[in-house]
Amino acid sequence: GMPVAGALSLLQGNRAWYSYAGCNLQGRKVSASYALVLEAAKEARRMGGKTFGLGRNFTRKGPVCRGQRL
Repeated sequence: GMPVAGALSLLQGNRAWYSYAGCNLQGRKVSASYALVLEAAKEARRMGGKTFGLGRNFTRKGPVCRGQRL
């Protein structure tokens, strides 16, 4: 089948964050972009991530927006 959603998340060291997710009309019917963000958090955890920020960048002193512990 055709993709209905896509997402971009980043992992640096033990910090991960969600950058963008979107979907087409079919994906909206099943909240596909939310499912992808959840899967991105799970994958970050498998790869050693300890926190997952929801759309904010991290600074040298820590996350701009406090990430959720994974």
